[in-house]
Amino acid sequence: MDFPVSALTTYNNDRIAGGAFSIAGGHTATGIARWDGSTWSPLGQGVVGWYNWVRVLAVYNGGLVAGGYFDRAGGRPANHIARWDGASWTTLAEGTDQEVESLKVFERLLVVGGAFDQAGSIAAHKIARWGGPTVLPNLAMQRESGTARPPILTPLANPGKGRFLIQYRIAQTDLVEVDIYDASGALVRRLQEGMRPAGTYLARWDGRAETGRELPSGIYVARISMSAGSAAARLTLVR
Repeated sequence: MDFPVSALTTYNNDRIAGGAFSIAGGHTATGIARWDGSTWSPLGQGVVGWYNWVRVLAVYNGGLVAGGYFDRAGGRPANHIARWDGASWTTLAEGTDQEVESLKVFERLLVVGGAFDQAGSIAAHKIARWGGPTVLPNLAMQRESGTARPPILTPLANPGKGRFLIQYRIAQTDLVEVDIYDASGALVRRLQEGMRPAGTYLARWDGRAETGRELPSGIYVARISMSAGSAAARLTLVR
């Protein structure tokens, strides 16, 4: 490399280096390069900007995310953060207004830290969460402002003979998981998982485990989990 390396990770069995370099192993590779065990090669057109500087790397949802001090990736606008899918570069919304200095995968979200005050189209003071395809506000800022509220969960058919309807309401966009646990606290079924905007939703449970096996009569617990908190309710299964 002709300039320092700032980040290293592994993606698709290759070693990936990010930094302020423009040359890797004698090949043009601006800001990021791949080592396959014998030679260095670029990732598309790499990243371009005032510094061409990739400071951090993270593997997230099957892609390689690069953050740093640049304004283009793969020949297209990309403000300080971009994703490589193995063949081409894409942007993460509108990126950030200043450099990205940290990337961390946490509970299926990508947490982004840096010198920015805006991420995508929202105000995000130095930290934000990416849930794809939207940038989510920093949860700490939500709590501080009083806008982060835990979910509300209500069973609509309880006790039940293998047919349960569970209603839940969330006050802000978040990653939601709806699970069923047995009386010992073991997870027996995941009913729903994914990003949800604010609103009211329904989850259905047929009294079966993840494998499809009918579960015996007894007490079970429905639980919704999200960044802003969790809620649970007891279910009585009758056979």
